[in-house]
Amino acid sequence: MSDLVAYAVGGSSYSLLADSFHHEFSGNDAEKHRSSILLLLALYTGMALVGCPSFLPGGSAHKITLTNTLIKSVICLAVLDLAKDFLVLLSIASVGAGTSTVLQSASVVLSALGRRAIFDQPISQARWASIVAVLVGVYVMAQAGEHGQNSGAMLGVAAALGAALVSSIATLVTEYTSRGEASAPPEIVCTGVGIAGLSSLWTAHLVGAVEVSVGPTREVLSTSMAGTLTAVVCAAALNNWGFFRLVARAGASFGSLVRAARSALTMLVAAALFCNADSGSSHCLTLARFLGASTVIVGTVSFSTQWRNTVMLSGFLAVVGLLVSSLSSAPEPLGSATLFVHPDCTTGDGWRWMSEARTAFGKQGFAEECLQGAECPWTTASVVSSCQVSDVPCLVFLPAVEAEPLLSSVNLPASVTVDVCDPYRGRWDMLTARHLGESVRPFPRTLTVTHVTDTAKFYVAFEERATKFELSVIEPEKGESGSSDADIVWIRKQVTWLMQQDLDSVGADPTKVPPGQMMNIVPRFAKFLATKDSLCQRLREANARGSLPCFLWPSERDEWVSYAQAHQDAVYIFKEIESSNALGTSLVHGVDKTLEQLKAREGVLQLYVIDPVTVPVRDKQYKIDLRVYALAPSWDPLRVYVSRLGYVRVAGAPYTTNLANVNAHLTNSAQNSMYLRLTFGELEAELERQGMDFQLAWQAILEAMHDAVAAFRHDLSCSNADYPYPCGDGNFQSFAADIILDRSMNVYMAEFNADPSMKLRSAKVNGESDVRFRDEFSMLGLLPGAPVPAPFTSAEARAVCSTYRWSGDTDCAVTLVQHAAAVEAMCREQAASGSYERVYPSTTLGDKSVVRASTPAEQARVALDELLLEAFTQHCG
Repeated sequence: MSDLVAYAVGGSSYSLLADSFHHEFSGNDAEKHRSSILLLLALYTGMALVGCPSFLPGGSAHKITLTNTLIKSVICLAVLDLAKDFLVLLSIASVGAGTSTVLQSASVVLSALGRRAIFDQPISQARWASIVAVLVGVYVMAQAGEHGQNSGAMLGVAAALGAALVSSIATLVTEYTSRGEASAPPEIVCTGVGIAGLSSLWTAHLVGAVEVSVGPTREVLSTSMAGTLTAVVCAAALNNWGFFRLVARAGASFGSLVRAARSALTMLVAAALFCNADSGSSHCLTLARFLGASTVIVGTVSFSTQWRNTVMLSGFLAVVGLLVSSLSSAPEPLGSATLFVHPDCTTGDGWRWMSEARTAFGKQGFAEECLQGAECPWTTASVVSSCQVSDVPCLVFLPAVEAEPLLSSVNLPASVTVDVCDPYRGRWDMLTARHLGESVRPFPRTLTVTHVTDTAKFYVAFEERATKFELSVIEPEKGESGSSDADIVWIRKQVTWLMQQDLDSVGADPTKVPPGQMMNIVPRFAKFLATKDSLCQRLREANARGSLPCFLWPSERDEWVSYAQAHQDAVYIFKEIESSNALGTSLVHGVDKTLEQLKAREGVLQLYVIDPVTVPVRDKQYKIDLRVYALAPSWDPLRVYVSRLGYVRVAGAPYTTNLANVNAHLTNSAQNSMYLRLTFGELEAELERQGMDFQLAWQAILEAMHDAVAAFRHDLSCSNADYPYPCGDGNFQSFAADIILDRSMNVYMAEFNADPSMKLRSAKVNGESDVRFRDEFSMLGLLPGAPVPAPFTSAEARAVCSTYRWSGDTDCAVTLVQHAAAVEAMCREQAASGSYERVYPSTTLGDKSVVRASTPAEQARVALDELLLEAFTQHCG
């Protein structure tokens, strides 16, 4: 029976350790946490070797096989929440597999897919866990047979099965505890976890992994429940990662597998005893979190075999843990708020986003949580009315169809924040559908009457009213394909260059946009501007305003060493080339430490701004940076506009010079609450209060944007021989730049984003997004706007042609058409620009030294820009 309990606990602990690895990895300094990773592996491996000896036939050889399988499985389980794109997943999995066998490589990929299938499903479909587990087990068993690795490999499979099943139940636990529902007390949920542990044994038996002979008796269920009760506590413990990471790093300095196994089991037993003593207490899981974590320290460093003393000491350290938690680097709560929830937001991704909101406002921060229904009836109108007179802000979760009217209301109070259950499939679609519904197709496109199309449920409301544009929104990573009949093809995800290269497989090749259609991609934009290495090189070559000293790693390591030795106090930020959401980002200082930390990594090392502008949040100063939106209606000839309606990103913790507190330095959406957002207007008022002039910084931002896009003028040209595409207005690019301000109002270009985040933010930011979208569509000629001046006359066009003509264009026919169309487009964009202002071409921002024109073709392009600007000034004013 002890083996049975140990195995059930093992499966639960395996899930805990996999999630621990994930959070350690996403702490933005994987190299720094190498020792923590070793501890996490040692915990479970030691537990398996010490607690389940009868499950390891065949001696040390099978123990090694089990350990290798566990290592690969931990890697793949950790990867899943970091890699949304399947290609990225496979690449990371292959790195994790290294030179290992086909068995281990298959285990990595299949286990990863299993976890993805489990957690991408609504909670009500957690039964997929057992189905996926069986499939994984059967496949890996077959692979193991080919390589003569039977017993040990099957145990690895059994562990993965147990982890998958227990994880699905643990997810239920998290949901129920976050809702605070009395209908699911811990005892009942823990029983479910125990049953899952038993199921893993039976599944392993079915695939021939181990031979078991037990009946589902009351005794077995009771024992299994007692053993797996700790999984619930451990799942709850994962809510405080600042302290847990501290514990892991402290324990990692000790290498004994026996002590590691003892500490893990002691943590589980102590936490189980604590919660059994007071399972009805609302503070049970909170206190057990620190009890268990502190026991890790005691169990790891203790040379005593008396577990009882360890448990007693852990009680004292639990109190210490509570004190330490007050110093955690986790984002501080925003304060009290009232939460209103539509019933349709209580399944699937809805609770995941609500969990983020709870983190932002603090566990006890909601003055009231109101699920729409008989016990708490409300309407959108009543919510708005009550929030207007409320002393606390209101957070309203609605499905997209319900949220659209509220977001479009000009009377929405500033105290109301509206969030859509699934922001990724909501915000942009709602705005485009509403704005395009009022549009009329401009010349030379012919007028058609179609409707907005997409697969999302909330589009029904828009399909009922015919609009005059067909919009095809594509998510390639979900297998969606393009529409050749659509007027506009919008590729939702274009983060990496690999993703853009694969677009032709879904019928959306940006190099082959048919006449009369538009696509929101300028080919190779993600390859050049949106990758860290290319941006570093080009801005450095152009000596662009706002660029920071940067070095390609490791190819420019020697150059960096020389620079660092001359700037002893400098701090640097390391970024992976195509990463996003700050994944793989590290802050480093000192030559020797940096060389050690980055010796096995590739990316870009950039100077870190150590005196950034900060703003007060709850009487503490927080670092900020700016998300600046831009639009390139065309890259040939190049025209780029920057919007004054961006937003300010705020870090997740008060600013400090302590580099280990990453939340204080990173403002990425993945690192802090999306509710900590300011408009540029709010920032300007705050800076004025601090004695700084935002308008000076804004002028410098425009200059930096001008220089940056000019530096890539020829790389993205349609006439680039390496990657040509049809010239014209078929390709446009909506993108964003992240800008850093220091306290002297200097501006620094951090990076570009080919896929700028357009999630819901706050009432003010959302309202400005509406304006920005409308201006963008107007500039693209999709909305009715101000009258456009007449194009060139023939005489004027030929005068331009006489100054500059295309080779082979003997009669100036091509030049006449292209110049006339370009000037007309610039006139239209100027008239409809609204919140946007042009940064390229520009008579006020231009600095010809930054425009790289080394070949005759490039020089001709620069001449064309100058002629267009001159013609535009003459005709549009």
